[in-house]
Amino acid sequence: MLKYAISNPENRAENRMDNGARFHIDNIQGKGCGYDFDGDRMPNSWEERYGLDPQNPEDADADSDGDGFTNFEEYQKGTDPLVPDADEDSLPDTWELNIVNADLNDSITTIYDVNPNDDFDGDGITEIQEYENTLNPLFDDSLEDSDGDRYPNIFEVMGGGDPNKAS
Repeated sequence: MLKYAISNPENRAENRMDNGARFHIDNIQGKGCGYDFDGDRMPNSWEERYGLDPQNPEDADADSDGDGFTNFEEYQKGTDPLVPDADEDSLPDTWELNIVNADLNDSITTIYDVNPNDDFDGDGITEIQEYENTLNPLFDDSLEDSDGDRYPNIFEVMGGGDPNKAS
């Protein structure tokens, strides 16, 4: 009968088997549970799937796709660390997550629920237009004048202008 005692229940706990041999059990963490050899809180299987190194804890802090999220944040959010726009709708994942996290009681729970042609804040400017013109998708900024040229943002967007550059 094989018995073992965990001497330290934290990451990479050192354990002793009855025969005195020592081995390590890696802490099982995160979504889908899996071994985490480097202790970066991302399972080895997830790191291998995306070409990361399960022996390198520093890859958790890297931003492999340049979208503003670290690989660890991508793991936590369930997004692809190699693709800045996982749902391929022309809205970067980081931008979409602002909408997802804005109201935890609505039906928008993932980036896949954010449609570029929707208007989350009801200001008459679609999500893709708000993104392309660096407007805020979380509140009605349609009547604001971002560039100070006395034309409201919505007039400039709908007329093909730039609400951030005075006409």
